Amino acid sequence: MTNADPAGVEPARPADVHDVARLHAECISEGFLPSLGPAFLSILYRSMVHSPDVTLLVTRREGAPVGFVAGAAQPGLFYRRFLRRKVFRAGALVARRALRPRVTRRLVETARHVRRSDGRPSAELLAIAVAPDARRHGAGGMLARALEEELRAAEVDSIEVVVASGNDVARAFYERLGYADPEPLEVHRGESSLRYRKPLKPRPAG
Repeated sequence: MTNADPAGVEPARPADVHDVARLHAECISEGFLPSLGPAFLSILYRSMVHSPDVTLLVTRREGAPVGFVAGAAQPGLFYRRFLRRKVFRAGALVARRALRPRVTRRLVETARHVRRSDGRPSAELLAIAVAPDARRHGAGGMLARALEEELRAAEVDSIEVVVASGNDVARAFYERLGYADPEPLEVHRGESSLRYRKPLKPRPAG
């Protein structure tokens, strides 16, 4: 490992929120959340840092986050609480963009997807990103496996992730980690996605 490589995984701190939001905005182009802008993402990730319903982990280089992963055992539970507690502040940021018909439609579709996922037996990997200059050192896999360990400790027996069907890089990444049995779904109209699932074996006793 060189001095330029990210090292270790740890829970995100409140001071990491803006770096995590920036990584999401810069590294994740698909999905709905990036279209809402970095200010909204900062509110979202600040809520995740303080939420008992979400695991938000980071890997650092020289003290600053260069990668993160977010996951939840019950994503619908987190998003419902987020909307109740942050609806006015986050809603104002969304509203400026929601005047555009496509954004409004995607907001409704995202809400429907969250409601469908709530109560499912599987947890979900919500987002993962690594800065371009920190990639190819295994940081993404390290983050994903650390999330799995956290969820396994919480007695979660499987984890899911939704990927755009045309995102071959992401699909290969998850398949290398053991995600399998992709199930077609359409979160947003006209956009084909796949839901992957991975069993989480319990830790050996003792």
